[in-house]
Amino acid sequence: NILPGDCIGLLGANGAGKSTLIKLLAGQLDPVSGTRQLSKDTKIGYFAQHQLEQLHDAHSPLEHLQQLDRHARESELRDYLGQFGFSNDMALTPIASFSGGEKSRLVLAMIVYQKPNLLLLDEPTANLDPDNIRRVEQLVKEYLAEQQAACLWVTHTRDQIARIADRELDLDASGLQEALPA
Repeated sequence: NILPGDCIGLLGANGAGKSTLIKLLAGQLDPVSGTRQLSKDTKIGYFAQHQLEQLHDAHSPLEHLQQLDRHARESELRDYLGQFGFSNDMALTPIASFSGGEKSRLVLAMIVYQKPNLLLLDEPTANLDPDNIRRVEQLVKEYLAEQQAACLWVTHTRDQIARIADRELDLDASGLQEALPA
């Protein structure tokens, strides 16, 4: 169960099935057995590395958000983008020259803008430098608190889980287990 306000860190070795589990929860894969049951009001925000490829290189961060909300005022969108590190000219710069980390931040900004109440984050900080990792962690934590949303965050480090999660789940060949408190 994932309840409103939960932030769960999912840890496991490469190939353990973390991304597969997230895809199942996001509805991108059908379960081989068992069921996936969501409450009727669940709105999922799913972050996966492949989403970076779906961005349009010729568009700016502002243009990407305008495609999500054609009625929003430019000043509001620019203020919002500033929270994710896209201030001033960077909000208007085509993303073709952006790093992988900058594109990851943009995808996350686009997901959060849509106000999901369940974030499924598959290594959202994988391409980020330490300062931007902390920025994304803080933005997600603030979002979860403001929206009473829940989060399942795939990571490879216990340090990150300690900073962002209330609970830790470990996935290995034997299955999914809740980690015992240290």
